[in-house]
Amino acid sequence: MTSSATLLFGEDLGMGANKLYGSQGGLTLPSLVAAETGRVVGPLLGFRHTKPPLHIRFDGSAFYVGSGSHDWGHPIENLDYDRMIGVPETRAVLYGNLSQYIAQHGDFDKPLAFLVGLPLEPLSGPDAQANANAVRQWMKGDHRWEAAVPSAPGGPPPPVGLYDQP
Repeated sequence: MTSSATLLFGEDLGMGANKLYGSQGGLTLPSLVAAETGRVVGPLLGFRHTKPPLHIRFDGSAFYVGSGSHDWGHPIENLDYDRMIGVPETRAVLYGNLSQYIAQHGDFDKPLAFLVGLPLEPLSGPDAQANANAVRQWMKGDHRWEAAVPSAPGGPPPPVGLYDQP
């Protein structure tokens, strides 16, 4: 149950994209993730230099998320349903989308509550309740991450932010 002291979001962890919808509107972030390796991969392979994707850090790990991320680190291509139960790459994409929302609409001034959409397969069969509980468990509680959000062309780069969302 939510109250006026809570911000409500619709969240689709999505196989192709993370979809986030709040009172200020919705955002989509492609579910592309790469682990930071310290080397930009694209130029090593002869590809053109691309704009940096969102850079997300949490729990001692760093990822690039969204379009172009595979040019900037080691691609992570986890396409099974288990990725929705809170593996780091799913958290990175969610944090990336939340960071975009914050960049567009400002910091959250209340705790967040999510209504999460999941595919039918993990919500059916003998593991349905365990899968739903696993998603609920990793999304509950405090979430802390740092994000570097790319700026609009010609604009100054925004600072790296530390987000602390209860």
